[in-house]
Amino acid sequence: MRKFNLLISLLIVFLSLMFYGCGSDPASNNDPGTVEGTVEDHLSGILLHDIQISNGDEVLATTNSSGDFSFQIEKGTYDLHFSGNGYITHIEQNVEVKAGKITELEIFLDKIETYEISTDVSPNGATWNNDRIYHINDDINILGPLTITEGTIIKFKDGVGWNVDGESGGEIIAMGTGLEPIIFTSWHDDVPGGDSNGNQNATSPDRGDWENIKINGADNNSVFEYCKFYYGGSEEDCVLYVDNGANISITDCVLSMNKGDNGALNASKAGSETVIQNNTFFGNVWPLNINMNIGLDSTNLFTNPQNRSYGNDFDGILVNNSILDGNINWSENEIAFVLSEADYIIPAGNTLTIGPGVSVKMMDDVSWQVDGTLTVNGTETAPVNITSYKDDDVWGDTNGDGEATSAAVGDWDFIKISGDGNDSSFEYCNFYYGGGDVFSDYTLYLGSGTDVSITHCEFVNNIGLNIAVLDAGEAGSGTIIRNNTFYLNQKPLLINGSFSIDNSNNFIDISTSNYYTNEFNAIFVKEESQIEGDIFWEEGELSFVMMSNLFINEDNSLSLSQNITLKFMEGSLDYYGDNLFNYDATGVYFTSWLDDDHGGDSNGDGSASSPAIGDWLGIRNKSTAPDTWEDWGNILYSEY
Repeated sequence: MRKFNLLISLLIVFLSLMFYGCGSDPASNNDPGTVEGTVEDHLSGILLHDIQISNGDEVLATTNSSGDFSFQIEKGTYDLHFSGNGYITHIEQNVEVKAGKITELEIFLDKIETYEISTDVSPNGATWNNDRIYHINDDINILGPLTITEGTIIKFKDGVGWNVDGESGGEIIAMGTGLEPIIFTSWHDDVPGGDSNGNQNATSPDRGDWENIKINGADNNSVFEYCKFYYGGSEEDCVLYVDNGANISITDCVLSMNKGDNGALNASKAGSETVIQNNTFFGNVWPLNINMNIGLDSTNLFTNPQNRSYGNDFDGILVNNSILDGNINWSENEIAFVLSEADYIIPAGNTLTIGPGVSVKMMDDVSWQVDGTLTVNGTETAPVNITSYKDDDVWGDTNGDGEATSAAVGDWDFIKISGDGNDSSFEYCNFYYGGGDVFSDYTLYLGSGTDVSITHCEFVNNIGLNIAVLDAGEAGSGTIIRNNTFYLNQKPLLINGSFSIDNSNNFIDISTSNYYTNEFNAIFVKEESQIEGDIFWEEGELSFVMMSNLFINEDNSLSLSQNITLKFMEGSLDYYGDNLFNYDATGVYFTSWLDDDHGGDSNGDGSASSPAIGDWLGIRNKSTAPDTWEDWGNILYSEY
């Protein structure tokens, strides 16, 4: 029995040891390690607070008021970056972190030196590093390549700036990082690099303290990546000026608190290969100025990321009235593109594509001449808006005057599409407050032989008295006008006889209970129009008004749907006996344009005028010899 008990005891001890050996280690191989320590000033030994510790990609910790830090991280070997205001970034290399263990560090940082700059950068070039703060004391010329490393701080004294002369070989390569951006700012700015001007709090930075950085020369390919531009713009109303066709890249930058009626970033004369992406603009006067040859995607931000209600004084992108050259895309849909100067031209062979949700605001007297291709790709949920600069209902108060001004019909002039076979297109595009040119009298003009597609668009609050808001009187046979809405205009639409009109368009506002229509609510047909091809007219919501004679020549035909009213200001309808189809369909009438009982008040004068016999000539069948004047019962107020 004793032997048995002894065996049992030994077995229990053995099993206990076995299970203990198979149990989990208190410091598992998957546990993170801990890195902790202090950061001190190398000379004074003062413990430093607000020092960021990162692995080069993300901030891992920040020292507290006692200069201490502590963080956990997966096991491995790291290069740790220690950076703080006024100190040279220190990289502690090959820091080994073990699972479940504590790694202790004692870090010493050296203060950044101040380096005074008063002379030009020579054609041989230079490299500026982040171990010093650069004070720019005078206007200087960059005559060779200047490389600026990440984390470098450059401060400008009052009223000075740079001229980067690309013709002499000057260019700037300023490539910061997300954690260590390059900073261009005022010497009154004590936030980056400390109190550089040594006056403690006697002065503070302000818009326009220093001038700007002017980039010029067609061969200038300067690069700004992860840079920050503060408090500039006293010269030429911008902080960064791209001139004389220079092609720069500015990406992931911040432009804030800059003066500039020409845009904090003025790229109005930049080359077409200029890249402007992933930048942030806020606290400026105008954020950005471009020309028509610069494409913009939707990656730029025009508000403070920390406070999205804080934008710029004028939240718009100024567009210089240059001539477009190439295939350009505008997709920025956070703020409006603002066209400010007279005539904008798209020559033949060139294309501008406008993406969903984009808004284009026109200042007074602005017009577009499109001999190339204008493609507007709105969607049902993100239409494109083309409107007045004073229109606060579209992307807010762009002109920054509160309620001092408001949009009105005719604020801007027109868009004119020209060129035989021009296949420009407008889909889900809204046209507001156009038609201001007294000699043109339209908002959108489709020239001779054009084959433009206009679908799901709105035309609202536009002038067009003598012609029409949408003037398709010369348009070609490939023209498509479908599913559009017209209201609060004067004359909504002018057509000819070369393309068909179905019943998909609306000429009344059905989105509200106001049911707004147009002042002259009719589809007007250009004088002396000829039906070309087999054409159908199906719109029964309002009348078709012939401005004079309509001809349906042999080998062509016009088909009418039920409830179609054709009105005539004067003249006749001439056809060849068998090429006017459904003339006797239910609800079809041929009458005077003063006849309000059929097709409504087309001449827009209420009851001030009334129709009378002889208002127009009648319908003439030219297949007989002699011609025969028809006497159908649905022909009203004709002479014959």
